[in-house]
Amino acid sequence: MQITFDKKNYRKHSEQNKKRIRKSLTECGAGRSVLVDKDGCLIAGNGVYEQAEKMGIKTRVVETDGTELVVVKRTDIGTDDPKRKTLALADNATSDNVEWDLQNIVEDFDVSVAEDWGIDFGGDDVDAEQYGDEFELQNKTKDGNQQISFMFTDAQVARVKHVLSSIIYTDEFAEMDKDGNANENACAITLLCDMWLSVERENVNVEDFEVWEARVQELRQYLRDALKQSGKTAKYVDTMLGTKGMSGHYFGDSQWMFPTREKYEIMQTFMPLQRGHAECMQIVCKYNYLKNLLKK
Repeated sequence: MQITFDKKNYRKHSEQNKKRIRKSLTECGAGRSVLVDKDGCLIAGNGVYEQAEKMGIKTRVVETDGTELVVVKRTDIGTDDPKRKTLALADNATSDNVEWDLQNIVEDFDVSVAEDWGIDFGGDDVDAEQYGDEFELQNKTKDGNQQISFMFTDAQVARVKHVLSSIIYTDEFAEMDKDGNANENACAITLLCDMWLSVERENVNVEDFEVWEARVQELRQYLRDALKQSGKTAKYVDTMLGTKGMSGHYFGDSQWMFPTREKYEIMQTFMPLQRGHAECMQIVCKYNYLKNLLKK
């Protein structure tokens, strides 16, 4: 029989785990059996079979229809043999040090089914309605000076240096509050920001901001309603997106953000999200623009 690997194995085997399997096979020989279906595709034991095949260990197929338990008897070791004890330890060590491939699992099963088998997706089983102002991430603040790095093209660098080298000779630069900073470039950039803000703020008012704020609130509710209608959980969303805790940003109020196009399109495969991503982002960008302009 030709044995093939399961292309959607629900387990991930790290290089460290593979090393332990090889160590077990080398020092103790084969212990557990592996399981294949009638077509020879591995159901269980992908990691063990992979290493055994590389090491040239022979295989013996025992056919069964599942109505009897196949017992593998090692005739070379007894209860008190050191190798037997090492094999027992190795068996547990290699089986406990693997990760679940959660992406493959949720493609075949609902999260609740997988959790019935003890598979932990992390986090709490949170309903969309439970998200609100209480969801927060801690902000880290820094006192004193900070350094910010930007990546420019050569052409952009030339323009930036030209402007900075000119603005430091203006009356506005001489009169500005430099907050004790002796770095002229940093002060010049701050002055440019202040000048831009003063112009833009002339064209914005609180009423405009409140209109766009209401539209963003509608977007937040739109995401929450879609999650509720889908019958999925926040953990399911994080699993499908390959993230940890990002669902809190999408369905909560504190530090709220709209999903990126890539994440949004994945969410559309299991949530009733009918609005276009570009349309939604136009609302978010306009809101953030006005909010930042009004911020003192």
